[in-house]
Amino acid sequence: MTEQIDLCHISAGYKPAGDGGFMETAKAGSKHVSKIGNLYEALVENAREAMGIVQDGCLRFVNEKCLEISGYSKDELLTMSIEDIIHPDDRDWVMRRHRLRLEGKTMQNVYTHRILDKHGGVRWLEIKAVPVQFESRPAVMVCAFDTTERKLTEDRLRENERRYRSLFYSAPSGVFYYDTDLKIIEANERFINAFGREGRNLIGLNLRRIYDRRILPCLAMPLEGKEGAYEGGFRESPDSEEMWLYINTVPVYRSNGEQAGGIGIFSDMTVRRKTELKLEEREAQLRLKSLHLEEANATLQAILRSSRDELINLQRDVIVNIEEMVFPLLKKIKSYRSPGRIAGYAELVEMNLRDITSPFLRNLTLSHFNFTHQERQIARLIREGYKTEEIAEMLSMSRRSIEHHRYKIRIKLGLRHKKANLRTKLMSLTEQH
Repeated sequence: MTEQIDLCHISAGYKPAGDGGFMETAKAGSKHVSKIGNLYEALVENAREAMGIVQDGCLRFVNEKCLEISGYSKDELLTMSIEDIIHPDDRDWVMRRHRLRLEGKTMQNVYTHRILDKHGGVRWLEIKAVPVQFESRPAVMVCAFDTTERKLTEDRLRENERRYRSLFYSAPSGVFYYDTDLKIIEANERFINAFGREGRNLIGLNLRRIYDRRILPCLAMPLEGKEGAYEGGFRESPDSEEMWLYINTVPVYRSNGEQAGGIGIFSDMTVRRKTELKLEEREAQLRLKSLHLEEANATLQAILRSSRDELINLQRDVIVNIEEMVFPLLKKIKSYRSPGRIAGYAELVEMNLRDITSPFLRNLTLSHFNFTHQERQIARLIREGYKTEEIAEMLSMSRRSIEHHRYKIRIKLGLRHKKANLRTKLMSLTEQH
């Protein structure tokens, strides 16, 4: 059984001095006890922890700290059962421990539970309970520290730790933590898988000893209190395929502000880099093809310009030769008093040649209507004002044949069943060009 303390019998030891000295000894002892009681009361009331005495399930004594923590007045607390202030979720096991302690069972003296203050707020208390005698009856003296802020801080730290680990291990990128010696302390699965190693082969790896040292300046920046970044190639060994990495590093500090190392966030950009290189290669090929096409187009344009110039020169030469060599001869033929048919042929030749020496637009215009060669010849003569009989004589055809061709020309020009003049229509077509 736990040794109990009688709080109501605090006295100073003394030696009897006979009957004559009994009164003096009693008076001195009373003053001494009174002095110790006052000191004890001052210590209890000004203690940093809440102190109280529980007897028969009720509070029989409370100090000022109890009032401060609970929010109740002293009168309110001394009329309440301790079950009224213990948190419902902790009530059963706390009361069971209390009863066992009163029965003399050996119990753990220090434990933690929650209470509800006057306003319904939850307070965490660290309890130290010992059995005592109060007014000659069993009771429990309770000392309680308010650990609410510490508990909330610990909860926040645990939650932050949980979030950190959740982010660390489930991050879409590789994450690794290294110390001031550039040794890997922790790494998530994505980082480990990227290098095709088991975790135990990476944890403890000294990054200063890696084959490809291009990433070392980025890793060292956090040790100077700066952020680091690297994007470029990386090889694990001379024979390994080059990876394309993006690494961002930030410093990590201990709670006392000392440098602890750094955290690196790693992304394997090899697939994207290969795709970019293929696109760049394809763009270069397209640019080269475009350049070749531009050169071919320039050459073609030069050929077309040359052909056009040659055509213009040819047309000019034809016109000049006809005007200088053919027309003078026709003029002489027409000046002779030759039979009418010869003169008519000469005039027809002259008319055709003049059509040829024009910009060739009349023939093109008439060709749009799918005229035959005979129809174009007759259309030109009609346009020049020749009558049917004259055209028949000039072309050595019958009047009936000329009439038939005139009818077909009217159909092709859309003049069927219309009273429009055929010559006027032909002249209008010529004037459009």
